[in-house]
Amino acid sequence: ASAAAEDPGAGAGHEPAQDTGEAAPPAPPLPQPRASVLPGAAALLSGLFQVQDSIVKGERSALKLQSDILKMMREQLLAMRGRPILPETDIGPVLQFGLAGGDPVAAVQVLVFVPEDHPDVDLARAVVSYLRRDTRAAQAGFEAVDPLALPLPLGAYVAMAKGNAAMADNRETAIRNFDLVRLLAPGTLLEEVALRRLVALYAAAGDAPAFHRVAASYASRF
Repeated sequence: ASAAAEDPGAGAGHEPAQDTGEAAPPAPPLPQPRASVLPGAAALLSGLFQVQDSIVKGERSALKLQSDILKMMREQLLAMRGRPILPETDIGPVLQFGLAGGDPVAAVQVLVFVPEDHPDVDLARAVVSYLRRDTRAAQAGFEAVDPLALPLPLGAYVAMAKGNAAMADNRETAIRNFDLVRLLAPGTLLEEVALRRLVALYAAAGDAPAFHRVAASYASRF
């Protein structure tokens, strides 16, 4: 058999690739991480999330650790009250602190200084409304925020806040966001809370099949 028969790619009309000697263009540089508005907060938040996962598992000693971490972050926030926030700084740690059960007053006192030209100003305003328990303003502010477009675990906390804000008068929105929390934060304290919220919503709506499905999921996972 000929070489052309052995190789369908060989034969007339198929010239071997030529090496031009040109180097491939360099890959674009990775974006530099933004400086945090709270230096050192990443380690504290990481510890906080691990502690909250321990709380889900029933470790009562973790409650004291959670309180200590939130207290340290609160002191950092209180120390920077009134300081200007630059547009290029990362406010994610402050948002997560407020949404994860930290002192809402301390978080708000920082977030109200987020400038209009900051890329996360709309999210900051929505979180401020939520922490002030203005659920209508929070719902309006969260409407354009997609938790899936946010880094984790911030996206999961925002989905939880969106669901909480909508529970009273927009059941479908609340259910959709609590289901999103389950997707983004499986096995965590956030999922445990989301499942409890879903059980309550389906019970209030008289949706027996959904109630039993979610209750069974809660019982098997937590």
